[in-house]
Amino acid sequence: MSTDTLETAAEPISARMIQEARHEAERTRRKAVEVLEERLGLSPEEFINRLGKTLLLPVLPMERLHKLTPAFDVLGYTDALAHECVAFRSPEGGMLVVFADPFNLDIQ
Repeated sequence: MSTDTLETAAEPISARMIQEARHEAERTRRKAVEVLEERLGLSPEEFINRLGKTLLLPVLPMERLHKLTPAFDVLGYTDALAHECVAFRSPEGGMLVVFADPFNLDIQ
């Protein structure tokens, strides 16, 4: 077990831990984000917030996502499912793309 699992939730996830998760994911044919979440042992909300902080990405809580309108004319439903990402129109008129796995190279 890595000593990184003892990091506090307020700290970014170490590059070493991310790299280890990527290697294990490749070896076990799993997603790196799943391996990382398992290794950290945080609640889903804590994990998502810490991952967002680490990768400098905003995190949208579910209640905010429910207020957004999917923009399937921009990114079709089938493509959204295939790539685990959805384009949304915000109430302010902006466009957001939300994705499930920030380590998925197909959507970067």
